Amino acid sequence: MKNSNSHIYLYAKGHYLSKVMMDDLQVILAQRNAVDSVYLQDHDILQIILGITVPFLQKKDAHMLEEFLLRLSPTQNWRYDWKSRGPVPTFEEVLVSRCLLVLQQTEVFDGKGNAIIPLDPPDPLLLPIKFHGKKEGAVDLVRGSLAVIPA
Repeated sequence: MKNSNSHIYLYAKGHYLSKVMMDDLQVILAQRNAVDSVYLQDHDILQIILGITVPFLQKKDAHMLEEFLLRLSPTQNWRYDWKSRGPVPTFEEVLVSRCLLVLQQTEVFDGKGNAIIPLDPPDPLLLPIKFHGKKEGAVDLVRGSLAVIPA
């Protein structure tokens, strides 16, 4: 394993098919922490995701941290179209969603294609993988690993 947080980054960057964010993260974090998913509550998920995200916020300028915090306001959530998604999200869901946006934008490769943050390949046994290829049998380069799209 290159990085215990690989699948969190891959999820944030859209390499897994997403169903219900908190349920998906519960599966990923249960595997990462070697615990049964029933023992991971939304607050636990938030605490783990924050622990991964905060160092990136601390490295960036104050504007990024300010923007991150301001967008947590319940009056600002209209920007993310929460109302049309169904029930109003919990505090944990809003904060985890914002953290995933930060991780999504985090560079994992430098300008020369060298890994800044080494990542393991997506694991189809963990969550369904989102293939970016256009045809059956096409080869998809997913963060340094080859995956063949099933026919």
